[in-house]
Amino acid sequence: MSNKFLPVFVSNARYGAQKLLPRLLQGGFSPQELLTFCHNHRLMGLGTLLLLCDTEQCQSHLYRSGRAFLELGAVADGKWAVALSRATPFFDALAAFDIEGARELAIRAPHSRRVDSEYEEDFLYVRFLMDHCLLDQPVHEAGLALARFEKVLQGSKEPRLDVSRALLTRNEERFHEALQQLVSAQRKRHVLLRERGRLSQELWATEAKVCVEGLALCILAEHLGLRAPDAQPGLPSVARFRQRPSVPSESWKLDA
Repeated sequence: MSNKFLPVFVSNARYGAQKLLPRLLQGGFSPQELLTFCHNHRLMGLGTLLLLCDTEQCQSHLYRSGRAFLELGAVADGKWAVALSRATPFFDALAAFDIEGARELAIRAPHSRRVDSEYEEDFLYVRFLMDHCLLDQPVHEAGLALARFEKVLQGSKEPRLDVSRALLTRNEERFHEALQQLVSAQRKRHVLLRERGRLSQELWATEAKVCVEGLALCILAEHLGLRAPDAQPGLPSVARFRQRPSVPSESWKLDA
């Protein structure tokens, strides 16, 4: 059952995106404003999916998030404006089946982490998905990256590492298990944050119900020749897109 406030959340996200759009087009924006703009499109996409089962609008908004980030993520001198581990629009692009846009993001994204602002394991995870799954990084090099990932974790259980290993070895069964663990862990985290009063109603009604990262991983798995798992909580079949959205790449520049 959809949240009764979903129409309000979608409307608020649309207003937020429209308010930020002029600053993005003029170039006087901060990295956080860019991320907020992209996140508003994610919220609009998930909101319309859950409220109206409007798959076309959902895909369109996820696509716009990825494309806006692709165009604006690097500042004029080529320096990446956002730490790689915060580049959530990368997952929006994949979930929207914008393989081309996700690959271009992977090419432009930084190859070194920001020591002062991101954990190494978070950086290694996103970089592995980009390098091995989209940019054809050799298995040996990808294996070394995951070995470093494991070392950094110091024995901690991490579903993202299990997902990465399954993608590296093309092990479909292990991928299904690891993906389920990842989605379950995110769902439990949302519940815990909600109980502690640290999760907004908007996120509880949208991202806590549909795992965009999980949908993106399904696309990557299929891109590598694996079969994605059947629909499950957090990964609804209606949000599994199989072709690129039929909107222009610069559609993010239009009013939401």
